[in-house]
Amino acid sequence: ELLPLLQVPRRGLLAGLLDLPREPQTIPREGQVCDLWILGVLGAILGTFLSTLGLGLQKLTHEKLKAEGKQVENYCQYPLWVLGIACLAVDAVLDVWTFGLAPASLLAPMASMVLVWNGLIAYCLVGERLTQKAALGTVVIITGSVCATIFSQHDTPSYSLADFGQRWS
Repeated sequence: ELLPLLQVPRRGLLAGLLDLPREPQTIPREGQVCDLWILGVLGAILGTFLSTLGLGLQKLTHEKLKAEGKQVENYCQYPLWVLGIACLAVDAVLDVWTFGLAPASLLAPMASMVLVWNGLIAYCLVGERLTQKAALGTVVIITGSVCATIFSQHDTPSYSLADFGQRWS
């Protein structure tokens, strides 16, 4: 049986909504110089960088305060810590934006880039050394992310409310 939402009389605001086409539609791609999924992937990579940078800046703040022997109750007065929070907030916005541009199957492998950025940022900010095993692991992660991006689905089908009702009835 159809969901109760789909059983409402066809008048008012829902009248046209239930009469949408039954075939899944894809975003038109012909004639575009740059497909939207490319922007999604680039946004996801930037987002992983910003989240790692944000956490790195927060760690740097904590390490500096620990070295100075300070006990802090409010970190908001430390600019690096606030910048770290800002990076995390921008990452959250980018996450929402990228999932509107590319399918999750394409963007999910980009989350592994956090490990790559962590190795680079930890070295630059805190001075942590990257071991040979970690460097090899980083190469494997990058290779896997590139392969997953190349071979995954690049278009995003869109479905109407009626399509979902038909699938679950």
